[in-house]
Amino acid sequence: MIYWLYLAVFFLLSALDAKEIAMQRFDKQNHKIFEILADKVSAKDNVITASGNAILLNYDVYILADKVRYDTKTKEALLEGNIKVYRGEGLLVKTDYVKLSLNEKYEIIFPFYVQDSVSGIWVSADIASGKDQKYKVKNMSASGCSIDNPIWHVNATSGSFNMQKSHLSMWNPKIYVGDIPVLYLPYIFMSTSNKRTTGFLYPEFGTSNLDGFIYLQPFYLAPKNSWDMTFTPQIRYKRGFGLNFEARYINSKDDRFLFNARYFRNYTQYVKRYDLRNQNIYGFEFLSSSRDTLQKYFHLKSNIDNGHYIDFLYMNDLDYVRFEKVNKRITDATHMSRANYYLQTENNYYGLNIK
Repeated sequence: MIYWLYLAVFFLLSALDAKEIAMQRFDKQNHKIFEILADKVSAKDNVITASGNAILLNYDVYILADKVRYDTKTKEALLEGNIKVYRGEGLLVKTDYVKLSLNEKYEIIFPFYVQDSVSGIWVSADIASGKDQKYKVKNMSASGCSIDNPIWHVNATSGSFNMQKSHLSMWNPKIYVGDIPVLYLPYIFMSTSNKRTTGFLYPEFGTSNLDGFIYLQPFYLAPKNSWDMTFTPQIRYKRGFGLNFEARYINSKDDRFLFNARYFRNYTQYVKRYDLRNQNIYGFEFLSSSRDTLQKYFHLKSNIDNGHYIDFLYMNDLDYVRFEKVNKRITDATHMSRANYYLQTENNYYGLNIK
């Protein structure tokens, strides 16, 4: 993507010398903030018409079109034909008609097409209004597949698309596989970014003869690239309620650490009915692994191969393991903590195992 962007900029700059300048505007620091160029320029009354490979430059945005008409009185620009809008590395807009109101940085695009060049998600609509990369659309379609023949797509009556935050929301969406509708929902909110972001994850549902209806709703928290957490409240309609917690951390030496904790409270009548040992079920687990431990933490200069693995588990009931998921089956009732450390040379291997 960066290669093609640089190539487009190169051809753009190469063509500027052969263009006629329709108009220019500068800020108080004499920085050029607005310019229109084209092969042919004409003016009548308040309207300037630039046709033939027209270019509109505005701050860090540049737009290519067949024709640009600009009203100097209303400060509105109308762009027509083969329009491509570039901004930085992550924005690519293609359409046939664009209306820009430059005094308020307000734009109306009809028909509307916008695609995030990083994630590949595209949104098209019959009509849209936008400001500061925030678009409100009606009669929209969205997909991550080819726009000509998408394997799947979503149609919605209305919605919004925030390109800065990579948020897409849709009202009355219908999900299609090919041309066949497979699911209808009243509302969808989703992220189009492939980066980790804070928010709700997909819920888990299930049923059980003993627990009844089961519902788990994970919430993902990602404040930094080096660590994140997941909080998962759960309710088992006939049995009780609880909370699962998971934290993950990677330090500057690329070593990973994982901490799990879980709590579940059984209803009193459930405890009495099934004669359970514990009404409150809880526990925690810590996992860590590392290669070249001596070099990283004790500054050993040798290239000797060494590493450690730690898996420490505490729980007051075996159901602690079962409550990790909706209906997790326990095939091994033996769970133990262990720590391993090894060191090996070309001729010898040494290991320490603790259980």
